[in-house]
Amino acid sequence: MLMMVLAFVSSLAVVPDARGATVRAAQAPSATDWFNSVAFVDANTGWAAGAGVQSGGTVFKTTNGGGTWTAQISGAAPEFYSVSFVDLATGWAVGDSEQSLLATILKTTDGGATWTAQDSGTTDWLCSVDFVNASTGWAVGGDYYLEHGAVLKTTDGGVHWTAQTPGTEGTLRSVHFVDPSVGWAVGDGGTILKTTNGGAAWTVQSSGTTNGLSGVQFISATTGWAVGGDYTHGTILKTTDGGANWIAQTPGTIQTLRSVHFVDANTGWAVGGDGWPDEMSSDAGTILKTINGGTTWTAQTPGTMQTLTAVNFVDAANGWAVGNYVILNTRDGGTTWVQQAGLLPKATVYTPVAPSTMYRGHSYTIYGYVAPRHTSGTYLATLKFYLRNSHGVYVYHNSVNAKRYYYSTTKTKYKATVSLPHSGRWRVRAYHSDAGHAPSYSGYDYITVK
Repeated sequence: MLMMVLAFVSSLAVVPDARGATVRAAQAPSATDWFNSVAFVDANTGWAAGAGVQSGGTVFKTTNGGGTWTAQISGAAPEFYSVSFVDLATGWAVGDSEQSLLATILKTTDGGATWTAQDSGTTDWLCSVDFVNASTGWAVGGDYYLEHGAVLKTTDGGVHWTAQTPGTEGTLRSVHFVDPSVGWAVGDGGTILKTTNGGAAWTVQSSGTTNGLSGVQFISATTGWAVGGDYTHGTILKTTDGGANWIAQTPGTIQTLRSVHFVDANTGWAVGGDGWPDEMSSDAGTILKTINGGTTWTAQTPGTMQTLTAVNFVDAANGWAVGNYVILNTRDGGTTWVQQAGLLPKATVYTPVAPSTMYRGHSYTIYGYVAPRHTSGTYLATLKFYLRNSHGVYVYHNSVNAKRYYYSTTKTKYKATVSLPHSGRWRVRAYHSDAGHAPSYSGYDYITVK
């Protein structure tokens, strides 16, 4: 696929961040930014939010359908997870908290030329924001270490945010309302919540799955979809009765799905990959499309191996998918996708080989390969370890540097000695980065620690 180079334009906007400091908007940020959310209000104007390797939380804007993107915010939060606009001028971006500080909520009323910090009143991470008009909106999230969900609501455009009671232990990953009264939130452990009174009360619905759910969208008060997965297969659920019954559809992918968007009752897309929103993988980059409401889903060709975390269409032809170090655009409903932003990886990182069973506190060797061959440097890869929590979510635990061991004409072997401290189900993947290229991640190997 032909890669289009992203033209970053300087912005002079100055915004106060959630800590009271002044943060100058990004000046020509690195192309190695990852994106968690995308929102377009028409075929020309949209925003993408995420974070940069060096810059922290970032928001970018385009007014020409993605031909060029302007960096509007940099460093106002550790990371932005969601952005929502109700028109060309008014929008919000939400992100995480850091070191017990309040979660970040920023608002703009001039299309992003300036952003103003709002008081979230919570230290929980905010994963998703959705507004039904310029006054009324919700933000959801939680704390997956403390294992609780969070819901905030505003009825005055964010001047005041009020905590609601979701009644769930898992982090909520996505929220969508069809009007000021009726909405849904989904999250870890297959959680689906519904409200019919604007969030004054939330009711648990039966999803029929324990897989994490990362995206939800409704086209009416009755018909909607939720997507997710468990790193062995993707999950798509559909309801036609407002969530009283959720029916599993067949996505035909092993990749976890992160986001779903429909333009009508028949036509929709789901995107994903097997990495978290701050990762990518060599076997990710999944885009699925349906033209019959999800009865069948067909894989499209994104032309990238990056994990995709969000998708947004303004009509049946024009859409965008964003992810780790990449923005993609289609003008023909996904028949062709063109990369608008991001660097491509240079290396292929093979899935590390680990013992299937280990004993905590004991040392073991894990090895793997990187291609093409790399003949310099002591450390070739970094192994990242994740421990599965009680909701079935793999949470990052620690990293270990893997040394270059030997190389052939086509690839280089790495190995590392590791000791895992806790019993349970673990997974490990390898990371490698070359200067001037996007990082590369391997697939996962799984370990049972006794």
